[in-house]
Amino acid sequence: MRHQPSGFSIIELLIVLTIASIILAFGVPSFNSQIKNSRLTSSVNNLVGAMHLSRSEAGKRNTPVIICTSETALDAASESCTRNVDWNEGWLVFADNDRSGTLDSNDTIIQRQGVLSNDLFIIADEELSHSITYLPSGFALLPLNASSDRFIVYCNLTPKDDRFSRVLAVSNSGRPRILSPDRDENGAPTCEIDN
Repeated sequence: MRHQPSGFSIIELLIVLTIASIILAFGVPSFNSQIKNSRLTSSVNNLVGAMHLSRSEAGKRNTPVIICTSETALDAASESCTRNVDWNEGWLVFADNDRSGTLDSNDTIIQRQGVLSNDLFIIADEELSHSITYLPSGFALLPLNASSDRFIVYCNLTPKDDRFSRVLAVSNSGRPRILSPDRDENGAPTCEIDN
């Protein structure tokens, strides 16, 4: 009686490895894109949540609430608003109890957020580049002549195109909305870099 060898032959093993490598070659780039989009969406949703919190707290406390960029948000000993950083570096939400428009010892910190992701960059309209003030009415304090939305655009560092961006619009009513990244539709800045 002849004994049949058990296991795989070298030919069968090579065929399986070839098929697996072809599947991985198509799947890994798609997975990386999914991870980038997930990080981008999460970062935008964190800021939208902070805006909703600010708007709500302004009405509840009957005082202006400011959300401002901060590179020291998680350091309670030196927390301050920082004008030369973008929203990706972190932020503070505080009740402006003395209505000074700046963070000082009379104010109450409501929320702290540290760095979100190092592979993002942000383009913002000047009015929203470093802070947003919500009034007790719930309205955002934007220039009186601001009849249209103001934008914060989140972009992936690579690739720098609008397929990998999120547009956050804030109107005078203070309501944040996430829009399609189509420039023709909403007039927001784009992530595309001219060569």
